[in-house]
Amino acid sequence: MDQPRRGTQLDETQLDEPGSEESSLDPGEPTRALAPDIDEPHIDESDAEARPSLSLKLPSQITWAELSELKNSLPPSALVDTDATYLQDANAFLLRLGRLLHVQGTDTLRLEEALAACAARLGVEVQVFSTPTSLFVAVGDERVAQTHLVRVAPGEVNLAKLADLNQLIDGIARGEVSLGDAFERLERVASAPPHYPAWLMPLAFGISAAAAACFLRGRLPDVVLSGAIGLLLGCISLWMARDPSRSRVFPAVAGAIAGGLASWASRFFPVSDGVTTLASLIVLLPGLSLTVAMSELATQHLMSGTARFAGAVVSLLQLALGVALSRELIARLFPQAHPPLAMPPLPAWTEAVALGLAPVAFAVLFRARKRDIPWIIGTGVLGFSGARLGASWLGPELGVLVGAFVVALVSNLLARRLRRPASVTLVPGLVLLVPGSIGFRSLSSFIERDVMSGTEGIFRMFLVATSLVGGLLLANAVLPPRSQL
Repeated sequence: MDQPRRGTQLDETQLDEPGSEESSLDPGEPTRALAPDIDEPHIDESDAEARPSLSLKLPSQITWAELSELKNSLPPSALVDTDATYLQDANAFLLRLGRLLHVQGTDTLRLEEALAACAARLGVEVQVFSTPTSLFVAVGDERVAQTHLVRVAPGEVNLAKLADLNQLIDGIARGEVSLGDAFERLERVASAPPHYPAWLMPLAFGISAAAAACFLRGRLPDVVLSGAIGLLLGCISLWMARDPSRSRVFPAVAGAIAGGLASWASRFFPVSDGVTTLASLIVLLPGLSLTVAMSELATQHLMSGTARFAGAVVSLLQLALGVALSRELIARLFPQAHPPLAMPPLPAWTEAVALGLAPVAFAVLFRARKRDIPWIIGTGVLGFSGARLGASWLGPELGVLVGAFVVALVSNLLARRLRRPASVTLVPGLVLLVPGSIGFRSLSSFIERDVMSGTEGIFRMFLVATSLVGGLLLANAVLPPRSQL
């Protein structure tokens, strides 16, 4: 029997199946009478009242603008991660937030915790893997997870933007910021102008170098020359930062300039070559990177810690190479060195002045907000005093554990009381304690073929870095910070 064509009518014989009861349909009834019922769209009245912009509309009639407006009007807890569009929006937000945190110098532990806190409030699952030069983010469960790779160049610490991002993360965690508002605030943070003019950065270089010369027991000529070389290096850094190819060789160039000028001046003026060179390079020494690397290794972030540690070692090698080349050149050009005249030591009050100015210079270099500078000064003074007190009890290498504990404890307390990132006061306070100068001295000893002194310096550098990390971890265990950053 021929099969009926679609759109034609069926007679009674075509409707009856063998062994079935006789059909009660009228022979003239069209085929659609046998098709399954199609549910008509049903709109609940309560939903229509709650979402007037979507009431009485079929799903195909809802525009993207209306759907986005509805999502942004709801708190993050009211959204569900089963919505593919919402999952894409959350994915884009977490990627953007992770990139900004990475560029502003956030370490791996804090970055991953911040993204995890935001994802938990947004109702999505996230897996984060961060290294100093890349960021992997997978959003969603195993069925719909999307993994993205973000290639990120290591950025400079910007404490002001970290504070703004911390406020955004706290707002999301408390359910006060919707996803749409979070995107807008992210863009405002990313495009915010710098808090300080460009000419202030070289001045901060010079002040920090002069203060470091005071801490290293330098004499007045050492302080003056260190400040002048630091100012020069700050100007050169602004010029070389405009071109990535030039910025890659800046550590070696800076080492050559500092070592050459200090070596030349020591032949004609009562200047200490070693103190001046080390003080003028204090900002460029990777002591903070070394400390962060040790902290990441201690918290089982092995890939990130190993990569950051290798980067710190390479930076030290570049600085040492530049200093060695310039010193050898000066020694060949000016073989006759004049013995320096004896200069009286600086009075004790100069160290107190340096201790007050150094945190201000570091606040400018790390781009902290102006209202945070008093807290940075206070934390730095307490940490430096704690390190000196600890050194009198435990020795200079283990004494920095007390200083790091004080800095981290005060920073965590301020973070809890003032609802600001602990990094705002922690980073500048640690710079006064970091072991970069010890590592530089040890490399200089190796270059001068003093293997015993170089080996001793390397061991001391690791011991100081371990003491710093121990103080940080102990303070976090005693008084954990409430903020993610």
